[in-house]
Amino acid sequence: MHFSIKKSLVNGAFILLICSLFTGCKDSQDKVGSNHDNNTAQITYAVTEKPENTHTPSPTVIPTPTLRPAYGVTTLSLYKNYNDLKQRKRVDECFEAEWITGKDIASFEAIASDEETINTNGRYFQDIWRQYWNSFDNNEECHIGYHVEFALKNGTKFSKYIYGPSATEEYFDYIENYLYDDINKVKGQWYSHITDSDVKPDMIISSIKFTAGKKVGEIEGDITLTAFVYYSKDDFDENGNYRGATSCTIKIRNISK
Repeated sequence: MHFSIKKSLVNGAFILLICSLFTGCKDSQDKVGSNHDNNTAQITYAVTEKPENTHTPSPTVIPTPTLRPAYGVTTLSLYKNYNDLKQRKRVDECFEAEWITGKDIASFEAIASDEETINTNGRYFQDIWRQYWNSFDNNEECHIGYHVEFALKNGTKFSKYIYGPSATEEYFDYIENYLYDDINKVKGQWYSHITDSDVKPDMIISSIKFTAGKKVGEIEGDITLTAFVYYSKDDFDENGNYRGATSCTIKIRNISK
């Protein structure tokens, strides 16, 4: 009798244990199913919006390229020095003079200013020139170049960019151009025009002189002179023509009878 009851209790406990395990498995399956549904929702969100993946590689950082200087010498005018007046006057549009063979027509100074008149007040040209040039950011990266253009009565045309003496040789019989670095000189000391051996990176062609050549009478019309500031090859097009933003142009006119 006791054995029968104990056997019945054991059997009942065993049945309850089986049911408990079965029920537990069922609950576990429900929880796994719930997690799967949640994972599905997260995947859908990831596809339609933004991945929430902590292992996503960082985007590649592209270095910012070195740009041309944001500022440079942005003002330039051509001036004529009048020693008797102790002034330098800006040349506007046209300069008139007699063209006599072997005689100087005029010298023109390229100064980073647009003032109509610059008073010398006993100062050296180096000091005057640097006062204006150095007022611009990145001025140390800038250079001065010139362009001379004129035509002959026979129709021949000359159009030359000038960065050194050799560029003027082609038309030297008609117009003699002499270039000067007035800045890198000892103050008060006499100096001559630039020669090919003087050309170097820190050279500043601050002025250009025009002298009438032996065939000056064959020139038809005016001479066009342009002074310009450049500091990069990007200031020139593929043909070498200046396309920068800072320049000034004048006409040189013959009034000889």
